Amino acid sequence: MASSRRSDIDRSEADADELSEWGGDPLAQFFAAAWRNTVRSFTSEAQQYGVLAEIDEIYRQLITDEESNQDKRFLTTFLVRAHGAHLAAASLALSGQVAEAYVLMRAALETALKGLFIADSPERQQLWIGRNDNDEASGRASAMFGGPEPLAHLQTIDAATAGVYQQLHDRTADRQFHANTLAVLSREAASGSQRADLTQKYFVLGDEVQRSCLRSVAQVGLCCLTIFYYAFPDRYRELELDVRVKQLRRGH
Repeated sequence: MASSRRSDIDRSEADADELSEWGGDPLAQFFAAAWRNTVRSFTSEAQQYGVLAEIDEIYRQLITDEESNQDKRFLTTFLVRAHGAHLAAASLALSGQVAEAYVLMRAALETALKGLFIADSPERQQLWIGRNDNDEASGRASAMFGGPEPLAHLQTIDAATAGVYQQLHDRTADRQFHANTLAVLSREAASGSQRADLTQKYFVLGDEVQRSCLRSVAQVGLCCLTIFYYAFPDRYRELELDVRVKQLRRGH
């Protein structure tokens, strides 16, 4: 199994090297570097990757199970969007795009919070669906969903999780603007080249900055799944997802 995984990583890095040489295009160079970093992080940050994989598995099981539930179809769209944002955050964090990962973490948190707020209120569901109908509807929706009410709603249900949400939300809002001070700002242009390689300016790898980001991705995923428990309680208990989330939370 280890040998097979090593072969897959070697092949992926070879593919990235081939891409990086394609036409000398800077965008291709960037994507190749991001994928090389991601593949290396599978090994160098194996423990954190394993936690992210477990969180992803819980999301997928819940989404698959709820897709056929007509009563929950509207709410499931929020579950899918939160999962999508979390996947993107994990991908960025593994590649070393730390600041950018926090933007997506914040999106995942806000999607989960809005989903729960809408879940048990047909009136709020209709307001959300019609938020783009006209300026008045847009203004009402912005005041309702962008104000303090969604978090206040969570606080009445689970004050502890609301506290975790607020802490993580504040962290993501702050760190999304951090400069990449530990990365190489730029490399000298190669002899005869007219432009420098700026690729490394965007990545932080193999240090506490990246590891902290990966831990935050895991914490955000677990917070979102805890919030969604109150929207899908029967399925969580039936599939024992609540137990799995609780176990993962102990280490994070």
